[in-house]
Amino acid sequence: MSKRARLTAPPAAMMEEENPQFPLFRLPQKEILRTIRVMPINLIIPTKLDWNNNFELKDWLQHILTVFNRKDVDTLHLTSESTQFNLDDLKENFGRPSLLIVEETPNQEYNQLMLQTFLPVDRLNISLQVFENSRIPPEILTKNFLNLQILNLEYGLKLTLDVLLTAKAKTLYLRELHCDELDFNKFIKRWMRHGAYPELEYLCITFPGCGRKSDLKVMRGLWHVQMPFNEIRLFKTEGYDAPIQVRGGNDIRRKGDGMKATIEVDDITLFNRWHMYVWKEHCVVENDEL
Repeated sequence: MSKRARLTAPPAAMMEEENPQFPLFRLPQKEILRTIRVMPINLIIPTKLDWNNNFELKDWLQHILTVFNRKDVDTLHLTSESTQFNLDDLKENFGRPSLLIVEETPNQEYNQLMLQTFLPVDRLNISLQVFENSRIPPEILTKNFLNLQILNLEYGLKLTLDVLLTAKAKTLYLRELHCDELDFNKFIKRWMRHGAYPELEYLCITFPGCGRKSDLKVMRGLWHVQMPFNEIRLFKTEGYDAPIQVRGGNDIRRKGDGMKATIEVDDITLFNRWHMYVWKEHCVVENDEL
C-alpha cells in the first residue's frame, strides 16, 4: 500500500513505496481494495511502515486484518528486528500463532524468551543458531509439533542420532545438517525393530554433498523392497498443501504392526536429500481423491 494507494488507513499513516512500478498502484482505489481482498497475501510486495506514535500495534493489526479481509494472523515471523518490540505485547495482540518462525538475534536471552513466550505452537520453523551452542534442547525435540523445521546456518555441523531418536514431531525437516549414512541406517533399524519415533509421518534431511551414491550404505543390512523408479505414489502430511510425489524408493516394514515406510535417497546432485515416508492410513492418497 502506498500514498497513491491509501485505502482506509488512519489519517496519519504513511507508507513508503518499495516498488512504484507495481501495477496494483495504478488501479483506482475501489479496484485496489477489491484486488487486495482476493489475492494471496504472499503475493503482496514488501512495504515499509512509517510508524506513528498516535497508533498502537493493535490499531495497525486491526487495520491490516480489515484491509486483507482476515479474521486473525496464523503466522508470526520473529527476526533480529523483533527485538524492538516487547514480546508480551506481541503475544497479547497476535495470540499464539499456528506457525511460529524464529530467526537468531544477537541477544541469546531474547532468543530463549521468544520461545518461552510463544510455545507451544502447532508448527515451528527455527534457526539452529537460536539455541545455545547451536544444540537443539530436548525440551524442543520432545514437543508434539505437527511440523518442525530446523535450519542450520553454520557450516560443518553434524546431525546426531540422538536428535532423530528424541524427536516427536509428526513432520521433521532438517536443513543444512550433515547426516552420516551409518547414523541414518541405525535410526531406520531402530524404527523397524523397536518402533522408535512412533509419531513420525515424514522425515526430510538435506545437506550439501559431493554427489556420491549413499543409498547402499543407508540401506545396508535392512530388509527392503526396491520400488521401480517409474512407480509414483502420492503422500500427504502436515505442512504440505499438495500431496508429495514419491518416486520409487525402498519400502521397509516395521516389526510388530507391519507399518510400511519408504526410504528415498536422492544424492545424484551436489545436494543430498534423504526422505522417509511413513504410510499411515491418513497419509495415503488414492487416485480417486485427486
